[in-house]
Amino acid sequence: MEKFTFPSAAVAAELVPNFVEARLHTDGRVNIDRIQGLQRDLAGTVANPYYVVVDPATGERLGEGPYMSAQKFAQFLQDARS
Repeated sequence: MEKFTFPSAAVAAELVPNFVEARLHTDGRVNIDRIQGLQRDLAGTVANPYYVVVDPATGERLGEGPYMSAQKFAQFLQDARS
């Protein structure tokens, strides 16, 4: 996603002005139980990659899903805002 999806003009047009990006990296072994617990609490899964859009005021999940193409991810971001 970092190499092909996030740099896409369509994704950047949605992501940059409308969202605060936060990442939970799970590729290390340090604190893996804690990290996977956070991932399970936030996303309901430990699958990777998995994306969750959360309303900062209410904590409501506005969208979530696994890997998707740049075009689908841009639409996912648009849908989460509407």
